[in-house]
Amino acid sequence: MRSAWRDGVITHDAALLPLALSYPAALQTRVLPVLAEAAATAEGDAALAVIQAARPDLPGVQLAGAMQLARSGPPGAALTLLDALAAGPDRSVSVRAAVTAAELRLHHQEITPVQAADIFERQSLAWRGDRQEMAWRLRAVALRVQAGAWRAALEGLRDTARLTPEGEAGNADTTLLRDRVADVFRAMLVPGAPPVPPLDFVALSSEFAAYLPVGETGQRLTATLADTLLALDLPLRAREVLKPLLAGTPAGVGRAGIGARMAQLSLDAGAGADAEAVLAASVAPDLPPALAEQRVLIEARARAARNDRAGALTLLTTLGTAPADDLRAALLA
Repeated sequence: MRSAWRDGVITHDAALLPLALSYPAALQTRVLPVLAEAAATAEGDAALAVIQAARPDLPGVQLAGAMQLARSGPPGAALTLLDALAAGPDRSVSVRAAVTAAELRLHHQEITPVQAADIFERQSLAWRGDRQEMAWRLRAVALRVQAGAWRAALEGLRDTARLTPEGEAGNADTTLLRDRVADVFRAMLVPGAPPVPPLDFVALSSEFAAYLPVGETGQRLTATLADTLLALDLPLRAREVLKPLLAGTPAGVGRAGIGARMAQLSLDAGAGADAEAVLAASVAPDLPPALAEQRVLIEARARAARNDRAGALTLLTTLGTAPADDLRAALLA
């Protein structure tokens, strides 16, 4: 019976099972648990039954039997066996039995995603230094995202990234961290996701600002953060958040819209000259009428704020809308 790891899954060749059973007992102790798990993973029930009959005393074989039972039998019996193995002295069997039991309980809604994540984190501490530890840590992060425990998920990613070779070298900007943090922030923006309290959203965005996603998702996230800051009456911080977004957005309608939002924030803060500079840096042709009007009105107010009333009135003559007429009347008055 041949066993190998392929993309994280044990595969097997049942034709080699007689050879494995001919090994000396000491070698069987090392080989048969791996082969039994391969059979359980690949639904090789017949091969697993042969191994169980030959060496039922091996904890690894018992674990494979519990895995097979969890897949096709009643959960109660599987959980009883898994819990017993998790309390046993064999660390490898104990850890894998504990996480298998956690997944089974989660599937049957006997525990919450957060409780399952706690189990995965505890077991990863008991099994250090290989790809399996990393997989369990990332599973814990995914479960916390599912539960809307955003801070715990992000902090778990940061701790996990430190275990990579880059993180051990003191470089926090690992590919793992950046990509996974981006995934967590994307999950925050999915309609129907557990809500993030505004202050928590601001704190998390600031703490993990260096790892925010780029592209359209990054723009949506930054715009949401700016709106949140405005709702908290923090316009100056909102303006600082929009700066990198404006710089990283190519010329066009999107950049013009960000420029209008940022210019309005500058104007609200009494910085009319800054508002004009932002508008000039985000000019784009063929804008939607509503956005084009918004930008002209902001620029007119910015000119008026620095006592260039004539310039403001000249700008307003290009518009024939009610808001432009109202602003022109206010300036003339």
